[in-house]
This record gives sequence, structure tokens and C-alpha cells, in this order.
Amino acid sequence: MDEATSTTPSFEPSSTVFVSLLWRAEAEANEAARAPDCFHDLALEGFVAGLIAGREQHTLAPLYWAPLIEIGAVHHRQAVVRDLLDDWIARICEAFTDAMQRVRDGFVQADRHRHELQKRRLLLAALERYCEGVSTLADTLGRCSLSSSGLRALDDFLFALVRSDAFGALRRETEAVAAGLAAVRYDVKVYGGGLRVERRGQGHDQGAEVETLFAKFRQGAPAERPPEPRDAPGLNSIEEVILEFVARLQPELFDRMAVLAEGARAALDLTLCRIDREFQFFLAYRDAIAPLRRAGLRFCLPTVTREKAVSSRDGFDVALATRLVREGTPVVTNGFDLAAGERILLVSGPNQGGKTTFARAFGQMHHLASLGLPVPGSAATLHLADAVFTHFEREESVVDQRSKLEDDLVRVRDLLGAATPASVIVLNEIFSSTTLDDAVFLAGEVLRRVVALDVLCVLVTFLDELVALSPTIVSAVSTVVPDDPARRTFEIVRRPADGRSYALAIAEKHRLTYAALSDRLHF
Repeated sequence: MDEATSTTPSFEPSSTVFVSLLWRAEAEANEAARAPDCFHDLALEGFVAGLIAGREQHTLAPLYWAPLIEIGAVHHRQAVVRDLLDDWIARICEAFTDAMQRVRDGFVQADRHRHELQKRRLLLAALERYCEGVSTLADTLGRCSLSSSGLRALDDFLFALVRSDAFGALRRETEAVAAGLAAVRYDVKVYGGGLRVERRGQGHDQGAEVETLFAKFRQGAPAERPPEPRDAPGLNSIEEVILEFVARLQPELFDRMAVLAEGARAALDLTLCRIDREFQFFLAYRDAIAPLRRAGLRFCLPTVTREKAVSSRDGFDVALATRLVREGTPVVTNGFDLAAGERILLVSGPNQGGKTTFARAFGQMHHLASLGLPVPGSAATLHLADAVFTHFEREESVVDQRSKLEDDLVRVRDLLGAATPASVIVLNEIFSSTTLDDAVFLAGEVLRRVVALDVLCVLVTFLDELVALSPTIVSAVSTVVPDDPARRTFEIVRRPADGRSYALAIAEKHRLTYAALSDRLHF
């Protein structure tokens, strides 16, 4: 064993340069410790949980929590996305992530086994998959037309890696040992109280040694042992003994396998382990939006800018659309447009008209854009926000003993204290629990502070008179079917508010007007 170890090359990771699909080294460290507060209000909490399901071991959630702060980083990721939207390139990357998953599975199975020789064989198989996966990725990616600097840098890295002395030695030794094991042939002859294991065609008698080894199995009840996992059944006692004797017949080959197994985990290139995770980040999102794209909904890579003139065409709430498409329900799309000098979009109109969904989509799109990912819509120009802050209605808390109005005031104060001119704010029905006069006063004070902050904001409110507070505020209204005001179109259009809630039309539709009730109750 010592002799084999001294003559076997060291298989250490060969990374000497930093390669990342997510941007530069500092971007890798820019992982949020927890989900942003806005994730619950924007329904991104459940959406992200759904898209990373089955990929939990990669710890992807922190990457979706942390917005980028450099436009260059956004552009870098968008370019990677453009490449990965090509089905052929995506399949190449998926094949590599599948290979790496099989490598990890091999390590897990090896850890679950108690017999050392079987552990080593599983680790050797994991190394085989790793070498094959890396070589295949290098070969296939190298034949693609890549536009992104991230994937081109990876291609260059792979080209150098697979031609390096360390990787070449690892692959040759792994293949040679695996081929050697596959070529091992032996005879097992059972006789009397034991058996004989010998090279194929040779007559070396190991019966006495087998008798000694098997003696312990004849004394009392067999010792209990933990069950082996189904995906990698363990050896029974007789198989273990046979394998040990086979190893004695091929000492040099099995010593070489031991050396490879001992260094298996260290042999994996650290850059490729990180690239595997980064592929998962992009591919998980691609997989999540694929059903929506097949349903005819459009996604685009937005123009991301530090300016605050923003717009969107055919946008939608991605979390809601995911559920509706699954149910086979049509999805209504909307757009928005804030020109230079306009900062606040005040959305009013009848209840259940899609106002909250529209506001949620506005926040979602800005967060997704800050990750460098495609956003819902056929076209969009979005502000690179340092954070998205939200205030949506919550139930009164039994723990903190605050009234709903007090809770609203505290949350809005904290929100305004944390927001910067580079932020995006989404406010949904603030101060709805108080009187009309108080709501107008309080909401007006909040809007004045938002105006002074010069921040992008969407405000959903029944207080449409607030639009007159500043020329930076513009009005949008949720619409109804003209011939049937009780029916909502769920479309939000930019126009002055008309102050109509269409409550009478709804009451008439459901026969809840005074006249209808009187008739039904025979007043």
C-alpha cells in the first residue's frame, strides 16, 4: 500500500483562476442571509421555494434573495441567460449537473456502506462519472457558439483543465483501475465446510484460511447489522469474504483503487463544483418559467438602468401565473409606463379588479431584474433597485398587541427609514382600517415623504384624490366590462380616476340592492 501511494500521482484540484457565471468573486459573497421582507408580500417566497424544490442541497435560495448592485453584473448574468435559452446549450449544462449529481450520490452511498472494499469501489465509480462528465462538458461546450463572457471563460477553463497533467493522470488511472477490476476473473469452489477462491485456471488452495474466517459465523446467532440502502445493496457475509480473497489475488490493483478512493473528494475541481451550483441557479429559473412560456406567456431580458423612467409590456404576476397555468386558467397581462420626472403610480378602481396583483407584479419584476433574470413581459425597461420595500395588509398580531392602524404606522415608518432614492416601494391599501379623513391625511403625509425621497413607487388605494399631491404622481385605474360593470377585466390602464367603485352594479348582479332585498323579504 505504501509503495502504491508513493508512486501514484496526486489528484488535487487544479483551479488557478476565478471563473463564475454569476459575476466576479465579490458577487459570490453577495448572498443574503435571509429572504428580503418583501418576499412574502410579493409572493416570491412560495415561487422561489417551488423552483428550488429538489435542488435543496445546492442552497440556491440566498442567490435569489440578493439583488445585484452593479449594472455590469446584471449584464453579465443576462448574457449567460441568453446562452442558456438555447435548448442545446441548456441540455449540455443539464447533462453536467446530472453527472455531478451522480458523483454526489456515489459519495453518499459510499458513506453508508460498512465494508471498505465496497466503499472504495463506489468512490471509484464516482470518479469515473466525474471524469466523464467534465470531459463531455468540455467537448460539447467547446463546439457551441457562446456569446456570454461567463460561458466563454468556462469554456477556456475546461479546455485547459482537461489537458492538464493532473486531470489527465486522474482520468487515465481511474479508467485503468476500473478496466482492471472489470477484467478480474476468479473461481469459487465450495466443498465440505468451506470454499476456495482462486484465479481463473489456477489451483491455489485457500481453504484453510476460509475455514478460519468462517468459524465466527458458526458460533451463536449472527450479529445484527444496519440495513443497507436500497439504491446500493450491501454485501452479505459470504460475499464479503469472497471479495477480500479476490483482493488478495490482485493486491496491486486493489491498492491502486484504495489510493484513488482516498483522494476521491479532493480530486474534484473546486471551480467546477461551484459552476455546478451556478448552473443550477439559472436552470432552476429556466425550468420554472418553461410552463408559462409554453402557455404563451412571454418573458424578456429587460433594459436595466439607474434612471427612473420605467415601462413594461404584457407583464404579469409570475407567482399567480404559475398557479393559473397549472389550473388551465387564462392569465391577464398588463403594462405600465412612467416617463422621466414621474415617480409614483397611483392605482385605484373597483375592488377585486387586479390592482394588488398589478402592484405585486411591479415589485416582482424589479427584483427579478436585479438578479439578471428574465422578467414577465414582451419588453421592459426597469430601474436597478437596491431593494424593494413593500407594505401589504396583515392580520393584527396577538403577540405585539398593536392595533392594525398602529402596526401600519410603525411598518411604514420603518420602510421609509430604510428606503433610498435607488429603492422601489410598493404600498397596498395603507390605512384602510381608519376613517376616511384620517386615511387621507396619513396617506398624504406618507406620499409627501415618498415624493421627497424621489423613489419609484406604486400605491394601490381607494383615495384617488391623492394624485393631486404632486406632478410626479400619475393615475392608473382597474377597468370593468362597459356593458356589465360587475365583471372585471383585470386590466390596469393609465387614465384619471373616475371615483366609481361599481358597488351598485355588483349589488344588482347578486340581487343585494334594497329593492331586491325588499322584494325577496316581502317588505
